[in-house]
Amino acid sequence: MEESGYGEHFDGMDFDWFAVDTSGEIGLFASSGYGEIPLEVRRNFQAYDTITSGFILPRLGTSAVWKDYAWYGLFVYDWLHYSGPYIKQAEPVILSSRIHADLRKRILAIPGLPHLNVLFSTAREVVIQR
Repeated sequence: MEESGYGEHFDGMDFDWFAVDTSGEIGLFASSGYGEIPLEVRRNFQAYDTITSGFILPRLGTSAVWKDYAWYGLFVYDWLHYSGPYIKQAEPVILSSRIHADLRKRILAIPGLPHLNVLFSTAREVVIQR
């Protein structure tokens, strides 16, 4: 059973969320409807939806969409159906320390934003523990 009743919002629905690595880089994680999503992310899902809904993604619906996210300065990970882990799909065109200051500020202000003990620049895959 899902803790705190947040499961019904995410089961079977793709959800994109952010995390920060040990060097301060930002990664986007696409759950593909089955991926592990930390509880704090689930609790604050509206903040993630607000930010991701503002992205311009001309290649949405194709595997090239990962390059659209990378254009924003994000490392991009997608959940491997059905058992995971998250696998790197794209690296940023620019490092997130150089992404638009407003976008970086908005992401870093998300309550409970996960900070992962990993370097996105070298991690091909990321395992998330709920």
